[in-house]
This record gives sequence, structure tokens and C-alpha cells, in this order.
Amino acid sequence: MVSRMILAVVLLVLLVTGGILEEIFVDKLLSEFEEKLADIADTPGGNYDYDKIQETYEWWIEKNNSMEMFLPHIPLNDVTLALGEMRGAVQAGDYDNATAQLNRIFAAVDTLKDTFSLSISNIF
Repeated sequence: MVSRMILAVVLLVLLVTGGILEEIFVDKLLSEFEEKLADIADTPGGNYDYDKIQETYEWWIEKNNSMEMFLPHIPLNDVTLALGEMRGAVQAGDYDNATAQLNRIFAAVDTLKDTFSLSISNIF
């Protein structure tokens, strides 16, 4: 009986620790992504640097595989598609569309962070 109780407590501690580490990992990646997006957005005149966008896109694709273990695929795919559209818009010189896509990506990342963060509103 005592060994079962100890096992239950150990499993509970492992579960809570895993949840906390997942929260830290996802928040760190999404915050780093937001910094990269802010660097892209901080462009005078709104003429975005294609190389920065391409670098951010490649970073996102690399990190996307690990984020798919913790987050739903559909919102992550939406961000990937928006980044791709933004790359195409910048290549075509359509900076208004690129700005719209950038704002869409910012909103998606904010939503992901809010939805999957540990908070009372997400528990109840």
C-alpha cells in the first residue's frame, strides 16, 4: 500500500514537472520567434529584408518539428503558410500584403501563447 502511494506521488511529480518544462520550452520558442518577427517589422519604410524573412522561415521550419509535439498542427501550419505568403509578397514587392501577413503571424503567435500557457482561465 505504501509503495503504491509513493509511486503515485512520484508519477504526479513527474507529470507536473513535465508540464512545467513543456510550458517553459514552448514559451521560450515562441518568444524567440516574436523577437525575430519584431526584427523583421523594425524596417524603415516597411520595405522588409527578404534575407531576414528567409532566415526566420528556415528557423521556424526547424523548430516546428519539436513544437508539433506540444502544440496542435493546424495553428502551426497557419503560421508556416503565412510566413510563406510573406516571403512571396516581399519577393513581388507587395509590402502591404507582407505587412498584413506579418500582423497575422503576430496575432497567431499571441493566440498560441495565450491558449497554451498555464493560467486559471485555461484550466477552468
